[in-house]
Amino acid sequence: MRFFSYSIPDGGEMLAQSIGDNRKGIIVIFRLTGDQNPPDLLLKILQSVGITATQDALLLPFTAESTYSVTTLSQLTDVKDVLSFGVMPESLGLHWQPQAYTPLIVAGRRYLFGHGIDYFQDPKHKSAKVKLWRALQTMYPTQS
Repeated sequence: MRFFSYSIPDGGEMLAQSIGDNRKGIIVIFRLTGDQNPPDLLLKILQSVGITATQDALLLPFTAESTYSVTTLSQLTDVKDVLSFGVMPESLGLHWQPQAYTPLIVAGRRYLFGHGIDYFQDPKHKSAKVKLWRALQTMYPTQS
């Protein structure tokens, strides 16, 4: 029988790395590939569905050294939705494999997993962009 050991991250460390007020309980985890700022494209994606990143959400940059736990995070701040860009569920202490760009509800919390933001910069990945857009519209229908 194999046993796995997981490092439980300190919640204070997670929040210290975060950006935003989290007024709507939206946790946005994104793989950090360059500087320490959230990518402009990420901010535009969120804005397109009515999410003001620095007010409505909590942005968490993820690096190779990062260890996050949605469970620990939910004990420290409101977590209604988790949007993950380029970070797999197991890296967040979750033990299931959702389909990319398909919103999933687990224990009353909505999750959406997709590619990292850099992936969408390439015109070859337009179909992934469309899938992301449709998923976000489903989760956050905008008023016309």
